[in-house]
Amino acid sequence: MNAQPAVPFGIRPTEAEDHPWKRRRTILVLLFLGLVIALARLHTCHEPPEPDLATYTVIGKGLLEGRTLYSGLWHQKPPATHVTYALGVWVGGFGPGAIYLLNVFAAGAIMLGVFFAGKALDGRAETGLWAAGFWVLISGDLYLQGNQPNTEVFMNACQVWALALWVRPRGGLLRMRDVLLIGALFALSSLYKQIAWVMLATLGAAYVLIQGGWRARRQAFVHLCVMGLVCAAAWAAVFGYFGFRGRLHNFYSAVFTYNRFYAGSMRENVLQGFSFSSLAPACLRAAVWPLGLLGVSGLYMALKQARGSVVLLLAAGLGAALEVSLPGKFWPHYYQFWLPLFCVGGAWGIAGLRSVAGRWAKPIACAGGLLAVLALLAHEAPFYRLSPDEWSRRKYGDEYVIVARLGHAIGRTLRPEENFFVWGAQSGLYYNSGRLPPTCVLYPDPLLGGPLAKQLSEQVIHELQRAPPEILITEAWRRSETPHPVLNWFQARYRRLPLNAEWSNFPICIRIGGRLDREISALSANAGTLLSGMTPDQLADVVVMDGPLGEKGYALDLSEEKIPTQWQKNELKQCAIRMKNNGNVGLSSLSSDLGDISKFAVRMSYRWTKEGPVQSFAGFDTRTELPGAIKPNAVITMNMAIQAPSTPGTYWLEIEAVQEFAAWFKDKGSPGIRMEAEVK
Repeated sequence: MNAQPAVPFGIRPTEAEDHPWKRRRTILVLLFLGLVIALARLHTCHEPPEPDLATYTVIGKGLLEGRTLYSGLWHQKPPATHVTYALGVWVGGFGPGAIYLLNVFAAGAIMLGVFFAGKALDGRAETGLWAAGFWVLISGDLYLQGNQPNTEVFMNACQVWALALWVRPRGGLLRMRDVLLIGALFALSSLYKQIAWVMLATLGAAYVLIQGGWRARRQAFVHLCVMGLVCAAAWAAVFGYFGFRGRLHNFYSAVFTYNRFYAGSMRENVLQGFSFSSLAPACLRAAVWPLGLLGVSGLYMALKQARGSVVLLLAAGLGAALEVSLPGKFWPHYYQFWLPLFCVGGAWGIAGLRSVAGRWAKPIACAGGLLAVLALLAHEAPFYRLSPDEWSRRKYGDEYVIVARLGHAIGRTLRPEENFFVWGAQSGLYYNSGRLPPTCVLYPDPLLGGPLAKQLSEQVIHELQRAPPEILITEAWRRSETPHPVLNWFQARYRRLPLNAEWSNFPICIRIGGRLDREISALSANAGTLLSGMTPDQLADVVVMDGPLGEKGYALDLSEEKIPTQWQKNELKQCAIRMKNNGNVGLSSLSSDLGDISKFAVRMSYRWTKEGPVQSFAGFDTRTELPGAIKPNAVITMNMAIQAPSTPGTYWLEIEAVQEFAAWFKDKGSPGIRMEAEVK
């Protein structure tokens, strides 16, 4: 018996495809896939949010409490992100509930858009379900940060629905109703990020080019102009709103002036973005390679019968590449722009394989789809054995897990009327403490450089003077190359506290004369609460370095307790050093300086030499902090990590103490350790 040829693209589905039972089955499958998304996102609902999500949630809470966008709370994103998160906080409350609801809603909207985009190629619900299934499997990818709703997920929801409308005529002209709807979807997408305009441009250019004849192309160009006018009208309304509210300058300077500085050279960004390492990084290749192979193998067949649809999909791919490249940062979550396109492309690949005449066409297409599903499951399923904190650690290390704990500790410590300020990118501290920032700016980047640095710094200082925060938290790496006016303001009014080791990357300072300063000075129980486990007795032993040691302060006796004399090349060993403080003041690695936490800190260093005694201190490049304070006449043993040279031979190992920005102890009459060692 001769095999029946597959249904060609571009015709109306068969009556069997339109049967009510088929439609009910499709709806049930989509509901099931939506439930899978909800359960998958629930698994990581309590993952500590990264700074973008924390910032959006905090700003959303602020908007609901009456703070004004771009003047009372500054951010460089257009308003759609902040309005969306404000709605999430209004419905789900401030915290994980808001993020979860937005996450499920956006992922579900994309799933439906992917379904209709997939179905549009050949009119088969089966093709759409393949695309939706692929999306469910890949949308929460750990290394693409897909399990948390950053800006890209909302843009994808708009853009994949626009793509579904655009490919529905299979290369023909759109209806005016669809033209207006596509324009509205891209207008909304651009209000999340302006770069959505490039996707509209690439799809629009392809839409014009695939038309047959100059009249059809002229009509397509008119459609594209109408879409542009819809986008322009939406932005005109936004400009009008902020102008009416008297905040047009704040809006424009944040969303346009600062972003031009932030992005840098568009040309260089695009050139970098189209290099292989940026176009297809490992995090993207690992997630989508099964869909890429399936799409390439099947789209060639689809191209013969549905050329217009395939060209539009390829144009969307070009738009996604530009959306990733133009900001110039290449964060992993930017690559989420590719995910809906790979899902649609994989489903269309199955349809292309199925369209080939022959009895084996459909089994081969189904086998290809199942292999892709198994490959995606093998990649994604192991992630769901991890706890929410482990998801965060896999993506970012321990940083955001620590931020969550520190934020909760601050929230418990401060009274309802008190506040704190973060000099750093960790807006998660505000999120986890449940408090709004005392200033308009949540992170210091726009204060450290760019066209708004002076203006915003002055505004921040004014707001700090009006309501001085009880606590200041700085990030060790957020230092200014030159004295900064905001840090100078803090320098005279705050003092640094000793830290629990867990908080070492987030130095904590308190306001001099404030409640915590008075209570900690009295060694009250609140001090132990703030420092998360440090008791009042331990506080009494804390030493903070606030200047050069006097002549009698550099009397530190070092001796070897356990330092091997035989080493392998490049070997790293923990060496025990005995330290006795014969000086008249305590020594520690804690600095009181807010701008540079190494200033006046006492640290240890070592070097390897093949020569006799060397007077200079060249080669002492490493630094090891003291394990704690060394009070006068105290003796401690310190473990110090030392690595052997890469070249075998006989060396002198020298270990010395230094007070940063002040002096070497050896120069003050306290030489360190010098011993001979063999490196093999």
